[in-house]
Amino acid sequence: LAHNVQHALWAGLTEASKSFFGKKVLFVVEGDEWRELRNTMKSALSKQNVAQMTEDVVNIANAFSRSLHRGKEVDMALLAGSYHLSAIGKSAFDFDLNCLGAAKLGPNEISMSFEFFISELPRRS
Repeated sequence: LAHNVQHALWAGLTEASKSFFGKKVLFVVEGDEWRELRNTMKSALSKQNVAQMTEDVVNIANAFSRSLHRGKEVDMALLAGSYHLSAIGKSAFDFDLNCLGAAKLGPNEISMSFEFFISELPRRS
């Protein structure tokens, strides 16, 4: 089971995912294509690499937590999106996209681009 688990998408989400992420991503392909892509990604998902990714994600989560100020109004949608973009940028590419750090000033260019892609998803699917 640990070596042969394919992702199942809800009805209708497969085409939307393909239009947004592309037709050759791990959670869209099936069968032999899935196994081949999973084997390609195997080293990135090794225990050693996952440990480093976990450390990166925890550090970003701590920064997210520091962004929440008691008694102050915050834009949770912006902070949550900024957290995810920052965590992915750091853990997957070892690059600080500065989405979370910039969120206190409003969305940065990367956050705005991501929001545009999300808003386009229904139209493109």
